[in-house]
Amino acid sequence: MLWMVAGGMQGCAEDNAVLEIDFEVPRATSSEAQFLQVQVRRGEEFPFPNVWVGSDPSFELAEGTNQIQLSVVASALSELVHIKLRFCANESCSVTGGAEIAGELWFALERPMYLGERTFWGPDSSTEFPPRGLPTEAIQVDRCSIEGCLTGDAPTSYCRLDGRHFCE
Repeated sequence: MLWMVAGGMQGCAEDNAVLEIDFEVPRATSSEAQFLQVQVRRGEEFPFPNVWVGSDPSFELAEGTNQIQLSVVASALSELVHIKLRFCANESCSVTGGAEIAGELWFALERPMYLGERTFWGPDSSTEFPPRGLPTEAIQVDRCSIEGCLTGDAPTSYCRLDGRHFCE
């Protein structure tokens, strides 16, 4: 099971796995993208083209750059975590009353969480915000790109030479 805590940096990693999501997004110039909804699900159970129902955090996008932070806490691990970033006209991202989803970004994170550990991820600086329309495929994020279990300078990879993540 996955739980999200808006605001980030709040989950306890002692008996759980914690993924801290942290990134910046500018406010969209169109009226259709005034909110950002973040949906995180177990990839094995929630394919991207499907509509995901649930209570997901939304962030109102203010003028300038917005810092988005949230913690994902899991008591059981998933080999694949799917993340949807939905840019919407209203906080609930509902499509009632003629409102539309301005765009979505899909990310498929390979093994981003490890029991008893805290890991970190955010879309890289080349990510286009807000996107236009719905994607046809997800942006694949290799587990070696998930930060965690090292101290000191940030390496170019978070995996050992044999391909195992430093958290394994």
